[in-house]
Amino acid sequence: MFSLDTGRKAKGGLMSPTALRVISVFLLVLPVVGLFTGYYREMGAVAIYQAVMYFFGFLGLRALARKREANGVPKEPIE
Repeated sequence: MFSLDTGRKAKGGLMSPTALRVISVFLLVLPVVGLFTGYYREMGAVAIYQAVMYFFGFLGLRALARKREANGVPKEPIE
């Protein structure tokens, strides 16, 4: 889809490794914020499951960023 819109080939995805790391930090911060807002008391087991999935998302995005850096994907898009 990206190449159809811009006429350029996507080399390693739409987001740089840095962007993936920033998003992964937000996924890690969300469950911590839930501790202070009382979300876990209100939602119970669903909130715990959600926090675990956010943590796995964090790990997955960090691994994807590492893989893209190892494959030589530039940190900033080349124009």
